[in-house]
Amino acid sequence: MPDTKAAYEARKEKALQMWVNNPNVPLDDIAKMAGIGSTTFWKYRQMPDFMERYHTLCKERFAALEAKAVAALEKQIDEGSFQATKYALDAAGYAAAKKIDIDATTTYTIVVDE
Repeated sequence: MPDTKAAYEARKEKALQMWVNNPNVPLDDIAKMAGIGSTTFWKYRQMPDFMERYHTLCKERFAALEAKAVAALEKQIDEGSFQATKYALDAAGYAAAKKIDIDATTTYTIVVDE
């Protein structure tokens, strides 16, 4: 029986979810986890709409982690971590002025025409 469009799209979506939620797993293993072959997964990755959806899902996942990262940073600051405090202050624009060493010696060459 021919594959339905809904089943095809469901396989693509499962492959996307497996990939996004297992970013450190080799691509061949992602294909197995999604129940598709490596060649099929490779073909999906050549499709602009598939890759656009992948990038959208990655951005959503990253955005969801932002609140956790801020909470973890806040906890470290509350526990007195100097590095966490410095990181937060630097990111907020309170970084200390950077010291710049320069060599103020200037050398001139004088050429005399004969």
